[in-house]
Amino acid sequence: MKLDKLNIDPKHSGIGIGTRLLNKIERLANKKAFDKLHLKASMNSISFYKSMAYKTIEEARQLLSNGSSMDTVFMEKALN
Repeated sequence: MKLDKLNIDPKHSGIGIGTRLLNKIERLANKKAFDKLHLKASMNSISFYKSMAYKTIEEARQLLSNGSSMDTVFMEKALN
């Protein structure tokens, strides 16, 4: 299963919203019998996903709609 986006307004970061949302998504994926969850993380979110047991697969560049690009990291987590 691929997680497309999980964005938390920076004004509300650090209070557990992302953790609660990601835990809910993982529980739903488990109920659907997915074996892994995949995502593309921005560089500033890598430590969050690592703290949630996601592993780095590969680094990449993502082209943005305005023509610029940004560094990203493909990550995955094995589910129960």
